[in-house]
Amino acid sequence: MMIELDLSTPWEPPPPPRQRRRWPLVLLVVLVSLAAFSAAVPQARATPAFEVEHNVLSVDGAAGRVFAGRFGSVGGNTRLTAYRLRDGAELWTVPIEPSQHFTYVDADVVVLNTTWEESGSGPATTVTVLDAATGARRWQRGYVQVMGRYGGLMVVADLAATRGFPPLPYDPSQDPTVNPTPVPRAQRYQGLDERTGGVAWTVDVPPGSLAEASWTGTGYRLDGFTELDPSGELRRRDLATGAVTETRQLRFAGTLSSYATHGEQVVVNLAGQRGADVFDRASGERRWHWAGDQFNWLFACGPQRLCAGDETGLDMFEAGTGRLLWHLDRYANFRGYAGHSLLLASFEQPSAEHPEIRVVDPDTGRVERSIEGWRALASDGDRLVAWRSTGSYSALLATVEPATGRVTVFGRPGEWYGAPECTVTEGSLACVVVGRLSVWRLPPEPAA
Repeated sequence: MMIELDLSTPWEPPPPPRQRRRWPLVLLVVLVSLAAFSAAVPQARATPAFEVEHNVLSVDGAAGRVFAGRFGSVGGNTRLTAYRLRDGAELWTVPIEPSQHFTYVDADVVVLNTTWEESGSGPATTVTVLDAATGARRWQRGYVQVMGRYGGLMVVADLAATRGFPPLPYDPSQDPTVNPTPVPRAQRYQGLDERTGGVAWTVDVPPGSLAEASWTGTGYRLDGFTELDPSGELRRRDLATGAVTETRQLRFAGTLSSYATHGEQVVVNLAGQRGADVFDRASGERRWHWAGDQFNWLFACGPQRLCAGDETGLDMFEAGTGRLLWHLDRYANFRGYAGHSLLLASFEQPSAEHPEIRVVDPDTGRVERSIEGWRALASDGDRLVAWRSTGSYSALLATVEPATGRVTVFGRPGEWYGAPECTVTEGSLACVVVGRLSVWRLPPEPAA
């Protein structure tokens, strides 16, 4: 059963049920029998495909499996359980530490991390890799931080190389709009075989230089790895081998606070300065200066486009020149693209009671469509999966087609409150809401 909502008029909840009359006993028996019969008929996409009702902490999914972290009953161990996506059958369950959390999952492995604070060195992380088919531990390594994955490799920062270097201390007298000066220290990055933990390559970055990984899509997938030194030399490396494949010279020299590569542009934040300089990667020339602060970073938001958002809204710039193309008030929660249209959402604050998704023309900033009352959960191709509250403990689940504004309701959870944790995997939505896992089938995507 799929319900198409007409968004031309404001949505209102259905009226409360009318008070029931007293029926003759015989008729009541007949009605009860019919009700029992009809309740046994599955209501397609109105109820979850399967549920785990208690003690669920987190969820992820891939390759026909749903993985749920669950805390045990009193005195019991925290466990990781794999369910078959098709029917909810339990495939395996293994004990894990309460502090272990999902990093990513795929067809072969489940990657968990544990983070703790080490005196004098700041946060440290242990990575544990399990076999996705059986739950058996494949390998474990301490003092590494996962940056992403590429092919069959996991790219990590080797935190053991920086042990003994305390994190940058908080200075209450420092101007928060000035780019901070990091503690100079050597860094080491490695490509590890995802299945065995064996080292495929190692890159050592000297003190004063910085390295940066860039991602594509979701699931920790990497599409670039670069390093930049204080003289402005930018090196691009092959993620499969760690070898340098390109060297460029940017026209600057100074202490680096941070940097990021976005296509043909490199955004550099120099320590002790305000804002960022944007360089052309090919020529090395500085193209423009952005006067924002360290709390509102420039980020890529389309081909040859950079954006910056804060509590006032979103600015979109032409990446090569810095020309401000448009500003949109209030909406700064960038949700990506659906076809040519840009998707923005309001943050939970200050609009927790009035959520909204806006479909925007990226060329002009013109709002093409407002979809009110819905909170985006995840993307599924060119559509969004969203929810809206219908009461203190109930909600609607739906897919939203930004191109048309069509909302297709596929679920009516009866116990839904608080902030859900959700993932979309292979045509299904899996959500954890206050310890309860529910898995829902998404309606088919409309024909092109």
